[in-house]
Amino acid sequence: MYIGEPSFRGKGYARDAVMALLSHAFDRLDPHQVELSALAENDRVLAVYERCGFVREATLRERSFKDGRWVDHAILSVNRQEFAGARERWEASERGER
Repeated sequence: MYIGEPSFRGKGYARDAVMALLSHAFDRLDPHQVELSALAENDRVLAVYERCGFVREATLRERSFKDGRWVDHAILSVNRQEFAGARERWEASERGER
């Protein structure tokens, strides 16, 4: 997940995109769970994924070579029940509720 224009970062667009994709997946494709990997040092994107219901399952050590060094990957997943809770919180925030 990357928002290229700095002035658009931190406004919830990444969360909205992930939630839209997960809504489509769970509503139309009917998986039990969705899994992804991300660079373990990318705290911003990991926080977005966690707000969307993802849970960190593992760290794969030194999986990619980036900027002259090896970096870890985080493995995350979200199941249908976890996503349902995240969707309720997301919809409430869209309505301005807490």
